[in-house]
Amino acid sequence: MVREGLETDMPEAYQVLDQFHWSIEDVEALTLQIYEGESAEDAAEAFVEANPDLVAEWTAGVAK
Repeated sequence: MVREGLETDMPEAYQVLDQFHWSIEDVEALTLQIYEGESAEDAAEAFVEANPDLVAEWTAGVAK
């Protein structure tokens, strides 16, 4: 779900959001890390570093 006009205004951001998906297990693991005291930023950074293939799917076809 995105705001109306995002696809036109920011096509690359729209593409990343359109390709974004993750499992409930991933969400639960990140939530637990944050609940146990890790910062959201650190938990997200660790997730991205541990899941380069998934991140590559999210960003496929998007100029970096």
